[in-house]
Amino acid sequence: CPSSGRRVTPLINCCSTLFSFPTLKRSKDQNEVAMAKKNAYLSMNRKWMIRRIISSYMRAKNMFSNMSRDFQAGRPIVFENLKKLSDLLFEIKGNLYLIFKRPVDPKTMKFEEGDKITPSRREIDLMNNVGLLFHKTLVARELKYVMDHYTIDSTDYVNSNISLGSYFEKIQAFFDAGAALIRELFKDYSDNEALLHYVLENERYVQDFLNEPVTDLFKSVFGETFMAQPYRVVGRYCLESGWNERAKRFLSEALRLDPSDRDTRSLLTRVKTGLSGGKIV
Repeated sequence: CPSSGRRVTPLINCCSTLFSFPTLKRSKDQNEVAMAKKNAYLSMNRKWMIRRIISSYMRAKNMFSNMSRDFQAGRPIVFENLKKLSDLLFEIKGNLYLIFKRPVDPKTMKFEEGDKITPSRREIDLMNNVGLLFHKTLVARELKYVMDHYTIDSTDYVNSNISLGSYFEKIQAFFDAGAALIRELFKDYSDNEALLHYVLENERYVQDFLNEPVTDLFKSVFGETFMAQPYRVVGRYCLESGWNERAKRFLSEALRLDPSDRDTRSLLTRVKTGLSGGKIV
């Protein structure tokens, strides 16, 4: 203190001495708890998130296919439909980044720091595909907005319509590439009961998306001699979820495809016991 000549410890140093260590310790503990919770969330929900991402991608492709048919037939494209498509693609993009680390440098396969899942090469390709689809759909959406509000009955309207057609072609090409990529990703997700359940519950929809029968997909993923496996996996999943009627349907199909499988027969017996009012053990 200059007036008294006494040496006074600055207030900021006092605060640092008194409070810094406990605050840092609490912050570190809180970070560890938050990280543990996030890891547990990813572990428990990854399969459901993958199912949601892929099913949403299928819905997005179907939405675009309907718009593309209208455009090619000369029917008007509704701006609101393009907005819904871009919003859905943005949601898919966000869900991918929720569970997967972003590539910082795709050439060196360097990823952002964090406790999210490191994506495979195929998953990186899907992330890039969705990102490019989102941005190209945004351009198409804005072109349609300009056509609706600023360039009606003008030369610029014709030019904008040509540009819109060009972007529709680009979007279609990306969706075609994405469908082929997702078909390959099924090989990586062959143990994903939630995803397989979606496929079996929506066979015709998935068939339209892949442009091939679901049985061909299963042959590619599981091999021709293991065609019963997806039905058995989904049947067990439904049984454990308490969906006995669904479990019976899928396990019966698994047993039809592989009558000698004792595991399937045992599971089916458990399901029938539950349906008849007995206790499932």
